[in-house]
Amino acid sequence: MSLASAIITMQAQQAGGAVRSTTEFSFGVRLANALYAYAMYLWKMVWPARLAPLYPHPGDSLAGWQVLLAGIVLVATTALVWKLRARRYLLVGWLFFLGTLVPVIGLVQVGEAAMADRYAYIPLLGIFVMIAFRAADFVQGKLWMLAPAAAVVVALGFATYRQISYWQTNVDLWSHALAVTQNNFIAEDNLGGALILTNREEEAHAHFEAAARINPKDPMSRSNLGTYYGTHNRLHDAVTEYEAAAGMTSDPGLLAQIYANLGAAYRVLGEDDNSYTNFQKSLRYNANQPGSWRGLGLLAQKQGKLNEAVTDFSRSIELAPAPETYVALGRTLEQQQRSAEALVAYEEALKLSPDMAEAQQAAAALRLQKR
Repeated sequence: MSLASAIITMQAQQAGGAVRSTTEFSFGVRLANALYAYAMYLWKMVWPARLAPLYPHPGDSLAGWQVLLAGIVLVATTALVWKLRARRYLLVGWLFFLGTLVPVIGLVQVGEAAMADRYAYIPLLGIFVMIAFRAADFVQGKLWMLAPAAAVVVALGFATYRQISYWQTNVDLWSHALAVTQNNFIAEDNLGGALILTNREEEAHAHFEAAARINPKDPMSRSNLGTYYGTHNRLHDAVTEYEAAAGMTSDPGLLAQIYANLGAAYRVLGEDDNSYTNFQKSLRYNANQPGSWRGLGLLAQKQGKLNEAVTDFSRSIELAPAPETYVALGRTLEQQQRSAEALVAYEEALKLSPDMAEAQQAAAALRLQKR
């Protein structure tokens, strides 16, 4: 089962561009981190504090004593389980824990995380089997054991309640992740994204810059910085960030978005050829990128290719209806003297954004013409 899971994980992550080059971290570094991760998953089960959705890879920064201590814990536990192998649940549980962690333990690096709490959900079932069956053997006829067992359950209940509080919002979650980890550029990126969704753009910008400082090769933070510069009319800076981001990733989804943003920046700068080229690149990575279809429509409209523009705008709307795209479609239809269809487009824009002044004015003008 672990082998099948490992193969599926590798295939899926390779397709998404998330499998890291084996030359980035030597096998010795990956082995040291794997030993340390095994021990840390056990420790976090015993003492569930300072938990985070993911923990950044330490690279070669692990101290020798940390790896040595982790190795001693694993070897000692294995030896004890083997000695007590007559209690078969101990051997089964321990091997289950060790085996089911193999696909995500980091011997082959997938993604940016050294560890993630979710990776331990299934493997720790093996440890729970060991604890539950051993406890059942130990407490037979010892009613006084009910008190410490109840205390453990109550303590874990409080710990669970506290941990749940960090998952109320994305801002809470990633703020906590930053508080309990170090140099976590993924958490910086995700907190920035969460702040963007709550219209706290300036706060988000600081976290994108922090992510880029921690990992200058992080395409997500560079792309996010590009978007920030684009919305602040620093289009040349935006282009610089987007082009840097494009050279740092092989993820098709991210590349499609980066090239769509590059195309939009070049279009505003008046560099139509560069804009067209990047929109086409975006669609090669993801033919369903609505922003790229909208951008191509705007370029076609500017060049007087109205039928092509209508097709592009319609494709964008089919993928992701947006009031701005409906207005662009309406303007193009007006140029083709298709007033009734243009009015429908403006009305659709107003359904999505009732206060959109441009759509209100355009629709009102067409209604007056009909009288």
